[in-house]
Amino acid sequence: MPQQTPIAGSVALESNAFYAAFPAFKGVVSNEQVAINFRRAERFVDNTPASIISDMDDRQEVLYDLTAFYLVLVQNAVTATPSAGEGRTGGTLEPGMVGSLTSAHEGSVGVGIQSLQSGNASGTEKFLMQNQFGAMAWQIIQRYLHGPLYETVGLAWDAYLWP
Repeated sequence: MPQQTPIAGSVALESNAFYAAFPAFKGVVSNEQVAINFRRAERFVDNTPASIISDMDDRQEVLYDLTAFYLVLVQNAVTATPSAGEGRTGGTLEPGMVGSLTSAHEGSVGVGIQSLQSGNASGTEKFLMQNQFGAMAWQIIQRYLHGPLYETVGLAWDAYLWP
């Protein structure tokens, strides 16, 4: 996978770090697919010094989670399954279910799932809840969506201080 030239204050896609975080993708998707979907992730989350996700470790985790999210989404699958063995030269992206298990039957095998997309979730949250990687990214993104905290100082604010 071609390595990006890191820009100060941004996260570069590093193939070893991506595959270390998501070993099931190694040999399942091409390096080009990873790079394309990392660029998609950068369109979803700002990867510049002006990003609201100022912690670089959090931003890297979100961008890699979103890369995995898009990889699974564009392959019309839910889970990545590596091939067996030490080398893991291949594998598959398989359909699956994401949600809360609501019921299960043994005779004639049946499973009930409540989608993570249900309820009063925002459009962004519903979009990300399509697979487990988007759900993980959403958990990190959420804490940055509440806006900055402002500290006020001065005479005009003294009357509003708590006792």
